[in-house]
Amino acid sequence: MGAKFDQHFLADPEAADAIVRALGFKAGTDVVEIGPGRGVLTERLVWEGAQVTVVEVDPKLASDLPRRLKTDAVKVLHADFLRQDLAALPAPCKVVSNLPYSAGAPITLRLMEWGAWDTAVLMFQKEVAERVVAEPGSRDYGPFSLAVQVHAWAEYLMTVTADRFRPPPKVDSGVVRLVRRAEPALPAGLGVPEFQKV
Repeated sequence: MGAKFDQHFLADPEAADAIVRALGFKAGTDVVEIGPGRGVLTERLVWEGAQVTVVEVDPKLASDLPRRLKTDAVKVLHADFLRQDLAALPAPCKVVSNLPYSAGAPITLRLMEWGAWDTAVLMFQKEVAERVVAEPGSRDYGPFSLAVQVHAWAEYLMTVTADRFRPPPKVDSGVVRLVRRAEPALPAGLGVPEFQKV
């Protein structure tokens, strides 16, 4: 299954705890989790009192999660986040995800277009995470860095090595926290549609 959807499941409790803590939410907060997999983060979100909406593309995982967690605090949507109707998700919310490597960038760009979240903690392939947080003029800075940082402040939190996943990927992962800006960081008179064209 993991190969079909490019999913590597986090199997390190300490890393999972750190990711959930980094969201900084209170009990009762709405959290959207993209690609919960086997629920290692979902379970911790529920323990901390979050109201969780998960978007899972894999039908078996989507059906297994409610049976495994046995809680009313989790709503499962069987869908591809890139095609999901975002208006059906809770707002305002926080977002968390162990992103599939192949879809990390497009999912993140879709998040940038969606104004309902204030904090997102996302795990990418390490080199992609480094691009997200790269500063202007650095080797890793590029269009993806700019597209994210126009909408959010980005902070690199930690590296999660490949041996902490099942099955282990060929590369390490990096965890990034994004805090959404109140307004896009664009020059006066330049709208988001014009910026995206450039």
